[in-house]
Amino acid sequence: MSVKVLTCFEVKPRRRYDESEDDVRDKKAFRVCIYADELDRLLEAEAWPEYVTVSTWFTKSRGNSNANVDTKRMRFGSDQMLD
Repeated sequence: MSVKVLTCFEVKPRRRYDESEDDVRDKKAFRVCIYADELDRLLEAEAWPEYVTVSTWFTKSRGNSNANVDTKRMRFGSDQMLD
């Protein structure tokens, strides 16, 4: 894929509202940080095995220190610059 991985962390698998932790017990999830200009290559579905799902990272705020910024659901992807 020619994507430079900056960091990779194991995280809890995403689950739907109607799923319990037992429902996702057999799944693994990772947060992979890459350069924004390489995102399209990483998200290319054909490059991954059929049983692997790759998506952009979403995070929920753990406290809003800046009341003027809507941080309820932030998206990190190709439209955002990385330092």
